[in-house]
Amino acid sequence: MAVLSACAAAWLTGCAYTYDDGLPPLGQREASASAAAEASASAAAAAASAAAQGRGRGWYPQNAPLDELFEGRVLRSWARAMLPDESGLSLDFGAAALRPGTPPQTLHAAAPAGTATVRFVCRGPGAASVTVRVGDAVPLALDFGCGRAHARVITVPEAGTVEIVFAAVGDAPSNVAFRLTRP
Repeated sequence: MAVLSACAAAWLTGCAYTYDDGLPPLGQREASASAAAEASASAAAAAASAAAQGRGRGWYPQNAPLDELFEGRVLRSWARAMLPDESGLSLDFGAAALRPGTPPQTLHAAAPAGTATVRFVCRGPGAASVTVRVGDAVPLALDFGCGRAHARVITVPEAGTVEIVFAAVGDAPSNVAFRLTRP
């Protein structure tokens, strides 16, 4: 009988479920959604304006055709966006534009003795090659596809210069970048 009375009382008073889904109450969602859309559009317009003027940290033309090479500040901005210094242990960084039929691009990085990670990326319709030289040793030599970042661990036997050589593979131009970090 007590159970029946408790159930009847709950039914008569109604049940109120409360939970936090991160959204405003149902009656306020419409206004909140339009305000968020307006704020997003305003932020996008400000970013587009800054980009059109060549300002803005980390800006590069994301819709540019892959066979269009980046140069100068745009190239470095793209490279920083693709290979950010997430670990805070970055030893060196560089980027280049590769054109088919031209000599490879040689970039140099200073590194202390020990283990290091070479992170590298390519932007273009094809592939590129990378060769890493540490003194007389070649701990890395490979062709790699554009469109995603790659990483390889190398050993630097003594403090000095690490030579990173990028070359175009095939007949497509590409942008390349590297970041040398401590693991």
